[in-house]
Amino acid sequence: MAGEVSRLLRELRRAGAHIERTPGGHWRVSHPQANRLVFLACTPSGSRWKANRITELRHAGIPVNET
Repeated sequence: MAGEVSRLLRELRRAGAHIERTPGGHWRVSHPQANRLVFLACTPSGSRWKANRITELRHAGIPVNET
């Protein structure tokens, strides 16, 4: 799953997102068009993590393609 997280982060960077690592080990994602921050786990669990995060990113106003 770490590879999938890396791919999602790369896609978000290409879309203009600003990504930072938090002291707690998560990723903080912001975007100039977004209305809020989104936090991603470095080691997500569960089979729906990616679909759930993509939905959360879109609701926040961060453009992301489903990959």
